[in-house]
Amino acid sequence: MKHRLLLAVATLTAVNVVHAQMMPAPQARPSQARPMIAPCTISRILADSARDEALSVLRSDMQLAQELRRDLGVGIDAFAPVEIIRQRSACVRAASAFGREIGPSARFVLLKLGPVYYARDPDQKIATGVVLDSAYNVVLRLGRAIP
Repeated sequence: MKHRLLLAVATLTAVNVVHAQMMPAPQARPSQARPMIAPCTISRILADSARDEALSVLRSDMQLAQELRRDLGVGIDAFAPVEIIRQRSACVRAASAFGREIGPSARFVLLKLGPVYYARDPDQKIATGVVLDSAYNVVLRLGRAIP
């Protein structure tokens, strides 16, 4: 009888241990969760500067700009209207285009210029920015490292 009782207690203990390991970890309450901050800035001054920079490149006679327009099948005037992007999901996807970790306090401008996006690099010493297609794939990198 004692052996059966011991076996039952051991079995229940093992079941409880396995069950506890399979349970998901408790989720933090929304008030305790860290707020999700979008890496994009909506500063009008920075957006205007980024717009001027991107349009001067995209509308230029540089070979890469001409090839980009040809690949997209668009003319010089196709990069309008210009829209400041504020959606967190778009900003997070665009942040990965820089090819490095963007710090939690870093902010960058993300613009939609007709059929493409322009993400201005938050660290202008590394690069100027990237031009992205509608799937957030890099189609053109602007600028270079300044020694």
